[in-house]
Amino acid sequence: MSKIGRNDKCSCGSSKKYKHCCLNGKNKIDDDIIPIIQAPSILHTRTIVENKINESNSNFNHSEFLHKFLAANKITSISALVNNEAEINILFCAIEQEIVNICSKHSVYELIFWNSRIKPINRYKQSDETAYNYHEVMVKAIFNFGTKREVFINTDVSSHPSYLDGFTLENIMTKAIPDEVINVIANLYMLESICSYYIYLKNCYRVYLKGGRLIEDSRMGINVTVDNSDVQYLINLYDSRTKNMSLLTNIGTYSLDDIGKEEFIFAVLQYNFNNKIIDFPAVKVDGSTNFVYAIFNIESYYNVLKNFNDVIFNKYEFYVEDILSILMWASYKLIEHISQLYDEKTDASELGKSIEVIQRGYALYLEKEKIKMLESIEELYTEKFGAVRKMSKKNILNAFNHLFHRSSGFDSLEENTLMDFLFYRLSIDKFIIRCTSFDNILRGFVSCLRSIDGSDGNKISSDFEDKVNEKIAQIFGEASIYHRGELQAKNGKKKEIDASFIYNNYLFVIECKSLSVSNGYIFGSLSSLNFRKTKLLGYLEESKRKCEFLAQHCEDLSVLYPKEIIGIIPIVATSFPEYIWEKSNNLFLTENLCRIIIPQEIELFKDDEVTKSLNTAPFVVYPKRK
Repeated sequence: MSKIGRNDKCSCGSSKKYKHCCLNGKNKIDDDIIPIIQAPSILHTRTIVENKINESNSNFNHSEFLHKFLAANKITSISALVNNEAEINILFCAIEQEIVNICSKHSVYELIFWNSRIKPINRYKQSDETAYNYHEVMVKAIFNFGTKREVFINTDVSSHPSYLDGFTLENIMTKAIPDEVINVIANLYMLESICSYYIYLKNCYRVYLKGGRLIEDSRMGINVTVDNSDVQYLINLYDSRTKNMSLLTNIGTYSLDDIGKEEFIFAVLQYNFNNKIIDFPAVKVDGSTNFVYAIFNIESYYNVLKNFNDVIFNKYEFYVEDILSILMWASYKLIEHISQLYDEKTDASELGKSIEVIQRGYALYLEKEKIKMLESIEELYTEKFGAVRKMSKKNILNAFNHLFHRSSGFDSLEENTLMDFLFYRLSIDKFIIRCTSFDNILRGFVSCLRSIDGSDGNKISSDFEDKVNEKIAQIFGEASIYHRGELQAKNGKKKEIDASFIYNNYLFVIECKSLSVSNGYIFGSLSSLNFRKTKLLGYLEESKRKCEFLAQHCEDLSVLYPKEIIGIIPIVATSFPEYIWEKSNNLFLTENLCRIIIPQEIELFKDDEVTKSLNTAPFVVYPKRK
């Protein structure tokens, strides 16, 4: 190994410069950490530089695969394929089987060990969202289909595959690369290539369903083009709206994740696709880390979920406080690691462990540590929630076990990305804690509330209406709100108004639909698009009937109807950002504002251009005064 310069990174793995670390024998980390921190990245680089992997063993031939599939299924052309939804599903199943075949060649821990240490680059220059989706498919496939073989050796610092044993500072650049290393890196590259293609085809098909045109492509087999500028606009609008989803979107309301008490702050690791550089003073990192951390607040989430503790307990045999205590504990552990990277006084050995966590996105624990872990979680529960509900060891243990990985219960790998887990058991005496899953667990956990009805269902509807009205008051002021609740005409007829506000002498009446009409149809198919379109048109008609009721009885309502109102506008608010199927004067108020909104879009109404456009709008309902 070449001599290390004073300003080079120290080879001990601390990421400090050599002159600030081991030059004088200080902060020396034992050689047994070399295989864990340094060996994977060095051997990965050597594998590439020494041409140990190539196109044939590391890159999926998209076009060849697709044409073989068409021939095997006697499909004559791309157009014949896309017009048959059953054949499309068979294609996706075939690609999923390719993914399963790769994962089953290795153990889960071997794949995760290498995948988390090979930088999660955006190799195919996709959007961050697409890159995230295919990396999530990749990770979930590893956990679901990797084997349970024991291939690792334990040290005091961590565990590493047995074939890395024997690598030291002196031989890391010269010792022959084991065949196992070459195979697992080649297969991970192949796996990334297949998963990227899987999500690529899913996205192409969705664009096709929304009005795009599928064409043959020499490199990918299929590509999609959008000839209609209105269709492209609607697709772009939908993509931008989906970025406003919150932790509670899936159950029909939304949470204000960026505000709340400090005690409800969470940290989570996210893929660093953009090579963002974070200056950690303790390590003087040159370059970027594999993951970056994000901070969010869950107080709003908790305030909603605690109202449904009876429903949650009936399904899971634990309460929301139990699962939050566990996730908080894991989050606080992550925050401790991050804090150590900012503290220049951190001991080198602890610093090495913290670097490992933020580079790989998980922490390894032994089964014997579980008792102490549960005791810490119980203490945290008492501190955070003791005044609300008495701590139960049994309930916490139920929640703890619930957070372990389960490989069943999904129809496709893409659907499986919606279900996340905190723990994965590697063997009878080891398990890992994933530091990238906290927010996804919170989103997925609420799925049990999606189909509730009766008084509990009304709670969610009421909460969503509350949030919409709070948003109106925040933007337009309390005085702008016309009415929320029941309105009665002199003849005894009644209508329930969910939300309403007055702006520039127009009355906007909002029909709040707390349960997303995309419930169960979020992955895209022709039937799902038609289902959503039918439901949304029905909701707009429902809002219109309420506007017509106001217009007809404007002079004899139980609540005074302002005489200055020029016209009444029917609006629908949903918690999930729905795809708008056409750009028409009947659906859009302005270029960027549709009549089917999410709560975050209410602020767009505070624009004089909105009310100017209403002079010729076909959906305006005018009051019928005598």
